[in-house]
Amino acid sequence: MIFFELKLLSRRMLSLAITLAATALVFVGVFPFMDESGLLAQLSEKLDLLPAFLIRMFGLADLPDFTSFPHYFNLCGFYMLVKLSTVSCLMGCESLISEETDGTIEFLYAMPISRAYIAFSKLISRAIVIVALNILFGLISYAAFFYMEEDPVFLLRSVSSAIIPQLCYLITGMLISTMLRGSQSASASSMSLFFFTFMLGILPSMIGKWSKLEYLSPTTAVIRYDFMTVGFRPYWPQINFLLVYSIIALMITIVIYSKKDMKLQ
Repeated sequence: MIFFELKLLSRRMLSLAITLAATALVFVGVFPFMDESGLLAQLSEKLDLLPAFLIRMFGLADLPDFTSFPHYFNLCGFYMLVKLSTVSCLMGCESLISEETDGTIEFLYAMPISRAYIAFSKLISRAIVIVALNILFGLISYAAFFYMEEDPVFLLRSVSSAIIPQLCYLITGMLISTMLRGSQSASASSMSLFFFTFMLGILPSMIGKWSKLEYLSPTTAVIRYDFMTVGFRPYWPQINFLLVYSIIALMITIVIYSKKDMKLQ
């Protein structure tokens, strides 16, 4: 069933792969022109004028020099993290409700497999897609650093760390999928999930307190206050929390899905 799910996801994976590659190429392509025009130098100078909470919120504690390609390319990494996190939310929210909406649940009922196996198959297939897309972005990033003759010292850690929140969003989306009445609401639910948790993550930086709210935002597990200079890096206390949460959320997902009354056509 995992290969069947991967076949269904192949078109979306190809579309995302093209988008990731095109975006990275644009970032690399415009860098020389922006650097020569002085725009990047001006941007670096203007960062000193930002309020303190914005500096913390966007990982500017160590003010980056955007004329340095690694610092500049971390903007691309941030975009990719947001993009793939929202995609992970959407794939999770669609995962367990799609058969009921599409009218293919009878096909699954006819197969000698448990609902727990169905849930695990959907999780594993979507996790493979997420990991593959991140590997692709990592290879493109390495090629970009090689082309620009820069040392990719933080690149492997940054790309691998970005996978953690995406998988957490996938599992959370699957939990939400067991509660949806139709796949039509999956898109709205996934966007709400990502941006609500993202706002929870930046709220402590804005108000200067309630720092534990960061634990409710998977992205802050890798977006630390210096990510613009050194890339993403794991914050292990929060990652351990997300690991425990993900296991519990997955168990609840399987229990709810196993007892759910399916809508047969």
